[in-house]
Amino acid sequence: MDAAEEIVCTGYPECDDDLDASLATALRRALRLLCTNPDTSLTVGTTRLRFAGLVAERYRARGGRVVETGKPGALIYRAALDRAERLRGRPVEPARVLGIGDTAALDVAGALGNGFAALQIGTAQPPPTEASARLYRMPALVW
Repeated sequence: MDAAEEIVCTGYPECDDDLDASLATALRRALRLLCTNPDTSLTVGTTRLRFAGLVAERYRARGGRVVETGKPGALIYRAALDRAERLRGRPVEPARVLGIGDTAALDVAGALGNGFAALQIGTAQPPPTEASARLYRMPALVW
């Protein structure tokens, strides 16, 4: 941490005993944290899985600068559209894009917020209150 120029956070540490001390060092050095997946947690059965978004939340709560490069941030959607346009050789209309995910706060909100339609897989989370005609729901995805 003492030699870092910025932090890239891709997940939550298995043991977070030193996490607060590391974040305090990063904050003292005014390092920016890039969070590649702002998902925070998911409960599978009785196990709670923790993700990079929790680290970003902790750092932001302490006053740290955080840039989220994954859903629902616009950066990831713009990069995907740019790539699709390069591959197709023509513009891609956001209204013709379907964002697929399981979390209402990240996947669905990100897709809808960027002008896409959204498909929410699973029923563990209720749809956003501002659900639009562009939101579709599927209880499970099986193939």
